[in-house]
Amino acid sequence: MRNAFVRLALWGMVAAGCIAPLGCGSGNHKISGKIHFPDGSALKSGKVVAELSGKQVGATGYIRDDGTFEMGTTSAGSGLPPGDWEVAIVGAVKQPATFPDKPNVTTATPLIHERFSKKETAKLTFKVPDQTAWDITVEKP
Repeated sequence: MRNAFVRLALWGMVAAGCIAPLGCGSGNHKISGKIHFPDGSALKSGKVVAELSGKQVGATGYIRDDGTFEMGTTSAGSGLPPGDWEVAIVGAVKQPATFPDKPNVTTATPLIHERFSKKETAKLTFKVPDQTAWDITVEKP
């Protein structure tokens, strides 16, 4: 019984040590921002996706109706670790219209230029922790 208790306590410490780096003491920085068009109007839908350069770490943030977003690696607003982040915007489309005479046909209208949908062509990079408020200007299609 005593050995089982010791093993359980050791596993608890190991688990705490593995989980702690993902929590509050991880060094993540709160990242928020706004996406807008050159005329100042907000992009009202889509998702900001980011990847830490040279690492397999990703983050997302959903765009609100006012164009604002918060980034996180584990949940919205959980923040990002330091480094250079490459950014793209996906899912920025007007809701598909349906056609009564063709119920299986839908069409989605892109709200932004397609180059913003891939990090390689979007050319949006941010350095965390130097840049924690991301102001992103996108172009219409």
